[in-house]
Amino acid sequence: MDIKVSHIERAAYAWIYSSIFIFLIGFLKWYISVPVSLVTAFALYLVYRKGRENQDTLHVEKAVLIIGAVIAVCWMLLCGQGGVMTQGADWAGRDAQLKDLINYSWPVYYSDGSAFTYYIGHFLVPSVFGKMFGLGAARACLFVYTAIAVYITWLNIIKILKADTVLKQLAVLLLLMLFGNTEALRQIVNNLIVGVFGTSSSYVPYGFTPNNNAYAWTFNQVCCAFLVLSVIFEDDARIENFALLGVPMVLYSPFMLIGVFVLAAAAVAKQVFKHKNDILSVVKRIFSVQNLCVLIALLPILLIYLSGNIFAEKPDELGLSAVSYSGRISVYIIFVLFEFMLYSICVFPRFKRNIYFYAANLLLMTILFFSMGKYNDLVTRTSSVGLFVLMLMTGDFLVNEKKCGFLRTRKAALCVILSIAAVPVANSWLDSVKDFSSRVASGNYSSTWVETYNTCEGLGDKEGLSFFKYQFYTHDAKEHLFFKYLAKK
Repeated sequence: MDIKVSHIERAAYAWIYSSIFIFLIGFLKWYISVPVSLVTAFALYLVYRKGRENQDTLHVEKAVLIIGAVIAVCWMLLCGQGGVMTQGADWAGRDAQLKDLINYSWPVYYSDGSAFTYYIGHFLVPSVFGKMFGLGAARACLFVYTAIAVYITWLNIIKILKADTVLKQLAVLLLLMLFGNTEALRQIVNNLIVGVFGTSSSYVPYGFTPNNNAYAWTFNQVCCAFLVLSVIFEDDARIENFALLGVPMVLYSPFMLIGVFVLAAAAVAKQVFKHKNDILSVVKRIFSVQNLCVLIALLPILLIYLSGNIFAEKPDELGLSAVSYSGRISVYIIFVLFEFMLYSICVFPRFKRNIYFYAANLLLMTILFFSMGKYNDLVTRTSSVGLFVLMLMTGDFLVNEKKCGFLRTRKAALCVILSIAAVPVANSWLDSVKDFSSRVASGNYSSTWVETYNTCEGLGDKEGLSFFKYQFYTHDAKEHLFFKYLAKK
């Protein structure tokens, strides 16, 4: 079956912007939301009109499309979607956010004068279903909405890697599911150091996030980011659409937007070098009509909305700070080696002249010198962007590298590394199945975390959750620019 690449791209834009339009219509005064929505829709129309010229197709057998859909659904079940299998602790907060978006009018105001302010993009489509049909429908919609994002991402990666056989196409999905770090090897090295020198030398708190963990714990951030990256790399020359792709991420995943910006900057640098005798044409493409539309009309709205949370007074430990490895550089080296550098070493011969290779590695090496958030979300979230690029390169090396000799050895090494990285993922799935089986046997069919909090209101006053005071809110919302002048009353 031949699928037009433009159709896959349109599906990605539709997924991303469905929540943006809901936000504009649901949160803003009508005389602001209508013109901003029209300008944004016009920008998308320009992409749609240009996309009709693209006649490229992706050949995928119908059986593979069906199998891929089934696998994506099963994977999301294992990641906690639907509340059937085990959910991580973060699901308690996710569920509370969804409930508040359903149970309160928009924007969401609380009794203490604060307003719910967060990167809520992923929950807006499900919350509309929840307002119409109840919480159960919202959870089901959230499940489907997330699985669709995974499915579109997979199809884009197939195109990027030119996976042209059934085996390769299914292997791409498996790679997306299992790609991650080699924590087990890092622990072995750590134990050796402890045994020889008596001290640990490989501990870095809150490290990088494997794909499975990202979808299981922070699906609300990673789905949009991976969709955006897959569209960018499907045709990285189309810099005239980069702002159109990146701006919505403010409402989905601000930390990951930092990483996407670095990769987008690398794409622009690539075009500047390629067209060094006509740089003006590159500048015109950067400041295309569609990019300017969202930069001028949409971006300020989203930034003003989140500013009430971002710039609110916070404890020092939640703010941006530098991390020093002075006197313990081995901590940094060992961490970098086993979190991602083993992949980089293996694929280097194929990508040594690829600007994205250096951009991804530089991003992953640099962010370790900074910390932000209680659990260092800056590192744990932004790292997923760099790892996604290395995943694409790993897949390309395995699928398309034809040379033999020492490159065959590197392929074997990559397979070993991927196998090691897959072990904790497989174990988490097995644990989830065991937990589900035990709950069914006891007559309890719902995840432990689903009903933990009924609302985000007052979470910061609960014992052990004081950090939530700075997590979800714009305090004294009526005095904030967004809620005073832009938001519905």
